[in-house]
Amino acid sequence: MNITTMPYMKIDRVCRWPMQSAEGEGGRIEGCARFLGKVCYVVVPSVDGVLVTKATQQRLLRHELAHCNGWPADHPGARR
Repeated sequence: MNITTMPYMKIDRVCRWPMQSAEGEGGRIEGCARFLGKVCYVVVPSVDGVLVTKATQQRLLRHELAHCNGWPADHPGARR
């Protein structure tokens, strides 16, 4: 697994490609997880104290790690 952090405003552009048609519909993408071979690459926003707190980053990381562990992109059972 490879985890990268970057400024929040760059995440949407970086994570939008390549993507399945249903991903990213209806809003800004805040993080992503993609496989290249057997390695899962995760991108989440860096903590800036304004747009992203440590708690927000941890929530997004937990979400993306779930995708690395097989949780489907349609998010069955997700909390709203």
